[in-house]
Amino acid sequence: MKTKKIILLTLSFILTVSINAQDFKFGVTGGMNLNSITNNENKIGYNVGVKGEYFFKEDKGLYLDMGIMVTNKNWETPYYYNIEDNSASRWNANPHYLNIPIHIGYMMPLSKKVSVFVNAGPYLGIGLFGKYNMTTGNTNATVANNIFNDYLKRFDYGIGGKIGIEYAKHIQLSVGYDWGLKNLKTNMYPMDYKNRSFEISCTYIF
Repeated sequence: MKTKKIILLTLSFILTVSINAQDFKFGVTGGMNLNSITNNENKIGYNVGVKGEYFFKEDKGLYLDMGIMVTNKNWETPYYYNIEDNSASRWNANPHYLNIPIHIGYMMPLSKKVSVFVNAGPYLGIGLFGKYNMTTGNTNATVANNIFNDYLKRFDYGIGGKIGIEYAKHIQLSVGYDWGLKNLKTNMYPMDYKNRSFEISCTYIF
């Protein structure tokens, strides 16, 4: 129920802004992530979704950047060695989140067609699904079909930022970074697991 309420509130906020704002734009976006959990190894994932931009009337460069994204935040651990049986094991996961960033940004024109922008702010992540696997030698076994049931907390939050370039007021290319602030591990594993994600994305604004 909490997840549904958060999603509905966010959708209502974005819809209200889009209806009332003359300077509201929206588009579709997608790209690639390089993800890790604190102190673990990087893996490649993806992001895809919709976004909106609301430009404040007092300053045409200052704007609110918001979106609803499905984000795959893959990660894996290094190998851990068991001295007793002389074996090595590693764990990997492919959690998918519904990511909701709400950033404040500024866009500055360089020419009639080219502008640069930067934005930063908080994000909320809601765990959807994803498997948790263990690899020992040449054997790969699924530990959990949904990692959010027992191994990771479902809700994530943090701060993020982006910098990019816009062409002809329609095409945007950007790079960004999300810094997770919440320890996602359940009480079953008292380790510090926080999301880290470097992102490259392309957006088309209608």
